[in-house]
Amino acid sequence: MRMKLILLAGVAAMTMAGCGKKEAAGSAPAAKTAAADVQGASPLDQPFRLADAKAADVDALIALIGDKAKVTYDSKAFDQKLGATVLTNVRIEDRAFDRAIKAQGVSIDRAELYGVDMDAINKVKTGTSAPDAPFEKIFDQVRLFGIKPDAEDDGGKVTIGALEVDTLQIRDGGVPDKEGEAGNVARAFNAFSLGGLYFKDIEATKPESSDNPAGGANMFKAADLRLVGLGGGKLAAIIAKDAEYSLARSAAARAEMAQKMGPAGALLTGPLAGLIAPDNARVTLKSFTWKGVDLSGLMAYGLKGEEPPITAKNLIDLGVIRMTDAQSYISGRKACHTDETAVTAMQFTWLAPSKIHMEQKGGDCDYTAYVDPSQDKTIAALKAHGLDRVTGLGGVVDWTWDTSKGNAGLSMEGGGKTFAEFSMSLDLIGMDLAKIKAANDAGEKDAAAKIGAFKGFDMKLVDHNLLDAIYDLAALQMGGSAADLKQSTPAMVRLSGAQAASMFPEAKDYVNAIADFLGEGGSLEITAQPKQPVSLETIEAEGEKGPQGLPKLLNLKVTRKK
Repeated sequence: MRMKLILLAGVAAMTMAGCGKKEAAGSAPAAKTAAADVQGASPLDQPFRLADAKAADVDALIALIGDKAKVTYDSKAFDQKLGATVLTNVRIEDRAFDRAIKAQGVSIDRAELYGVDMDAINKVKTGTSAPDAPFEKIFDQVRLFGIKPDAEDDGGKVTIGALEVDTLQIRDGGVPDKEGEAGNVARAFNAFSLGGLYFKDIEATKPESSDNPAGGANMFKAADLRLVGLGGGKLAAIIAKDAEYSLARSAAARAEMAQKMGPAGALLTGPLAGLIAPDNARVTLKSFTWKGVDLSGLMAYGLKGEEPPITAKNLIDLGVIRMTDAQSYISGRKACHTDETAVTAMQFTWLAPSKIHMEQKGGDCDYTAYVDPSQDKTIAALKAHGLDRVTGLGGVVDWTWDTSKGNAGLSMEGGGKTFAEFSMSLDLIGMDLAKIKAANDAGEKDAAAKIGAFKGFDMKLVDHNLLDAIYDLAALQMGGSAADLKQSTPAMVRLSGAQAASMFPEAKDYVNAIADFLGEGGSLEITAQPKQPVSLETIEAEGEKGPQGLPKLLNLKVTRKK
C-alpha cells in the first residue's frame, strides 16, 4: 500500500495554509505537553480557535501545488468563530506519476485551515536552502475530517476519522529536492519542524494477495495515534491508544506456508498447527508510547556530510518504549495477556549500542486458544499440564558495553514457575571501541574478533511442565504414546552422542546430562568459564578444525540437577 496515499491529505494540508507569524531563525515549535501525555486526550478532542485570523486565499494556495495534484472542493467559507477557512468535500488527486495510470487520490469531508503566511510560503519556495536558514511558520494548524484515500489495486484501504497537522515550520529554501540532496536525510529533516501529527480512528486493511498468500490479510487500527514534536533531529513522542492488529490466513495461505517450510511444513497440517501459525490472530494494546528519541548530535555531523569521530558524545538516544495491557486472541478466543512491556534504555556510545534494557511483566497465557476446538485430545493434553492457565510469565533482557574498558555483557531471563524458567549470560572483554574502529579503518578484517575476547557463558533451563507437555504433544503429532517417547528420547540422544564421545571424552558427560534432563526433568546447566579469556579469533579458528577442541579451550561443562 503506497504510503503517499495515506499521507497525501497531510502533505496537501502542509501546502495549503493561512496567515501566521514568523519564528526566529533556528527556532522550532515546542511539543504540546498534553499531546505527549498518553493519559491525556488527543488534541483533536479539544476545541481550537485562532484569534485575529484572516481568510486564506484558497485558490492561490491550490495554484502553488501546480500540476503535482488536482484539488477540488464543493464550498469554502471563513468561520469567524474558529478563525479558520473551512472547505467541504475536498478531493485531492495525485498527478505525480504516469498520466496513463488512473489518478490516485483522497477525499476529505471537511478541512479547517488555520493561519497561512503567503509571504512565508513564497520565501520558503524562493529562498536558498541552508542548514541554518531561518524557519518560516507556514501555518498554525490544519484539521481534516473524514479522510478516505482511494483503494489500492490490490483492494487495500485506509480510512482516517480525523487528522491534525500542528504548527508546521520550514526553513527558507524549503526541503532539499535537487539531485544529490533528496537522499540527504539529515538535511531533509533539518529543513522542517512539526508541532505534531495527530490521527483519530485510523484504520488500514490489506487483503490476502494471490502473489503471496502466506502473508495473509492484515488490518491495523488505532483510536488515537500521535507523532509529537518532530524537529531538530528529535521526536518528543509517538503515542498510540486502543490499537489493534490482526492477521488472517486462508487455506491457500496455510498450504503455501507448509510448502515453503519443507518437511517441517507437516506441522501445519496436524494438531499443533495453531500453535505454530494460527489462522486468525488479533493483538490489542491499551497504549503504546515511544518518548525521547534524540538524533540531534548525529544529525549535526550529517548536515556537514561528515562521519562523527569516535570521541563524539550524545549522538544517538532512542529513548523509552512502553506498551501496556497487550491482549492476543486466536479465532476470537483470548490467548495471552501482558501487563507491560518496556524498553527503558536504548543508549549509544558513538554509533554502537552501549546499553539496552527490556522487561516484560504480568504475563499469562491459555495455550488451548491456539488449538482448533475440534482437536479435543490436544486441548486435553494442554490442560493436563496446566497450559490453559500459565501465569507469572515475564522476562528481562540486558545489554551493557563499556566501550572504553571493553567489557560487554548480555543477559536474559524469562519464563514462569508454572511452565519453565530460562536464564543466560554472556561476558566479553577487550571490546575497546576505539581500537576496533581504528583497526577497521586500517582495513583489518574481523577486527572485533581479533581484539575482543570471550570471558564466560552460562545458561540454565528449569523444567516444571515443559518436557511432559512436549512429549504429550509430540505423541499426538507423530503417533505412539508420550511414555514411549519419554523413554526412547534419552536413549536416542546417547546413541547419537556416541560418535562425539569417541572424538573427545568430555562429550560423554555432556550427552548423559542432556539425556538425563530429557528423561527425568529437573534443571540443565551449561557453563563455559575458561581460566583465562580466549580471543574470539581463537575460538573461531578452533571451531573450524572441528568441535573436539572447543570444550577444553572454553572449559565447557554440562550438568543436570534434580
